[in-house]
Amino acid sequence: MTGRGEHDDERARARGRTPLHRITAPLATDPVGPLLVGTGLWLVALVVLLAVGPRLPDDAGWWPSTAVAGVVAGLPALAWAIARRRRGQLSGDRVDAGGDELDGSEPSSEPSSGSPGSGSVSRS
Repeated sequence: MTGRGEHDDERARARGRTPLHRITAPLATDPVGPLLVGTGLWLVALVVLLAVGPRLPDDAGWWPSTAVAGVVAGLPALAWAIARRRRGQLSGDRVDAGGDELDGSEPSSEPSSGSPGSGSVSRS
């Protein structure tokens, strides 16, 4: 049984095109900084809102919940980004989903042997 992704690959190849996941490189930016800033701002907002709680307008009861949601969403995203950084996935290597290096040429259908020039990428 073929999965949906394999079916899409076959259709793309039948049309003489490269499957999309083979030409799309992983994002090589480091999201830790923006995630730290965003999560930190939500945390500051939560502290401020809790400090001025009694002086908030009557219809502003949802404001602290929004700040909590921002912190709760930011913490796992931050943990993921830090783990991704530690695994070395931010090295800027352009590799496809199969681990083959992308150099602008058509992907080969032959399995890589791991020898130099075979398209396999070693990470340090």
